[in-house]
Formats: sequence, structure tokens, C-alpha cells
Amino acid sequence: MINESGQFGKRRLKKKKGEDRMLLDLLANRVERESFMALAYWVATTDGSLGLPEIKMLENFSQETGIADWRQHHERESVSDYCNVFVDDLSRKIVYSNLMAIGFVDEYENCAQSRAVETVRKAFEISPEAAHNCKQWLEIVKRSAKAQLYFD
Repeated sequence: MINESGQFGKRRLKKKKGEDRMLLDLLANRVERESFMALAYWVATTDGSLGLPEIKMLENFSQETGIADWRQHHERESVSDYCNVFVDDLSRKIVYSNLMAIGFVDEYENCAQSRAVETVRKAFEISPEAAHNCKQWLEIVKRSAKAQLYFD
């Protein structure tokens, strides 16, 4: 929970005047933000295409993280290399839930994207029960979200 001083747990959310705070602001440093964007791009394109809904979502992520060059390939060798960047539980949950949200931009579940997110879940050692709860929460958010927030 975010307290009155803008702190979430032990991390302080950065906020400029007139800006909303986002969970991706809680990623600790540029390496984590770049790794998140690389994982997000991988999940979005794992089915061999990059549709307009995924592009919109990646652009939103780009604005939140400050990583503008999300389309470029990155140096790490494997998905586990990107996942290993996130050492604390909070960062892993933030990354996982945002990656899972990519699969919610289409009307139907994308099996390739679901398998990619499952790979990340296992790498992050997130329990199947926690993953199920996250999915239920995202389904509720999708039903109640305004059209142009993340979901079309």
C-alpha cells in the first residue's frame, strides 16, 4: 500500500508535479526497466506478430519506464538472464503482472503469450495460486477499464 509520503513498502515512488504514479516506477534502476521492456517485447512478439493493441501497450510501458528504444534487440542471451535481473519479490510481481496484462489486450487468450508468461512465472518462482489470483484480478480490471487505458 502507498502511504502518504508516496512510499510503497521500502521504496519511494518518484512523482513530478501533475504526474500519476505507476507501479513500473518501483523498478529499482535502468537495468530492471530495460529488462522489463525486453521481456515485454518478447511476450508481445512470441506469437510471431506485433499487433496494434500490443504496440499501444508497449508504448505505455515505454512512457512509464522511460525506455524509448523498446523495439531494439538486447544483449542478454536468454529469458532467464532477463529474469535474473529482478532480485526482490516486489519487482518480480510488478513485472509478472504487467507481462500477464499483455495477453489481455486481445479478445481471446493468446496461447503463445500465455506460455511465455508461464516461463517468466517459473523463473520468478511465483506460485500457481498467486498467478491464478493475478489473472483473476486482471480479468476484473479488464472488464472495468476504460477503453484506451491499456485494453482495447
